[in-house]
Amino acid sequence: MIIREAKLEEIGSIASLEKRVWKKNAAPIKNIASRIKIFPKGNLIAVVDNEIVGYVSTVIINEKLAGKAKTWYEFTDNGLARGVYDPGGSILFGINLTVDKGYRNKEIGSKLLLQIARMAIENNLKYGMLGGRLPYYYKYKNVAVRKYVKMRDKKGQILDPELRLYRRLGLKIVKVKKNYFKDPESQDYGVILEWRNPFYSFTKVFPFLAKPLSHLFRIWL
Repeated sequence: MIIREAKLEEIGSIASLEKRVWKKNAAPIKNIASRIKIFPKGNLIAVVDNEIVGYVSTVIINEKLAGKAKTWYEFTDNGLARGVYDPGGSILFGINLTVDKGYRNKEIGSKLLLQIARMAIENNLKYGMLGGRLPYYYKYKNVAVRKYVKMRDKKGQILDPELRLYRRLGLKIVKVKKNYFKDPESQDYGVILEWRNPFYSFTKVFPFLAKPLSHLFRIWL
């Protein structure tokens, strides 16, 4: 498997992956193209046997937007990224993470996010933020959502699979937002999660350390 920056000429293949996974909620080609044009290094793909099987998209935003935005659409400029991109911002916001269903046991999502974290360190960004889905919540919709995000299965693991992935990677729940995005499985809820750059205090003073520290960085899975 190879993880690398997405190219504009690959937007058709990325859009096909999106449609396979998200069906009618897939990102359209114009959105994918806009994201790559605005912030190329924040758009990564996972390739296996010349096939794109994973895609993650991010954008740099500022703290003012992070403090006032309430929905995915506000955070991401409706998925286009251009209206919220701030090259001088300190926050890396996750627009989406897509992994082909046939490869979800290969930890592709984790590996894509690891590379994104390294990129954030290299660019001396303060922290990462994203709004996660709650794909099992529709099964427990009679349970209060703030109780649901803390529920665990018989093995003691976090019940919701997507939330489990992000928590395992070191992201912390900051807020639960109602009407965050249109997603029946999540009952339109989103969970705002944050990942703090562990090297930010060093790289802020010594920016030349950012690149070597990014190569040393590891997330224990």
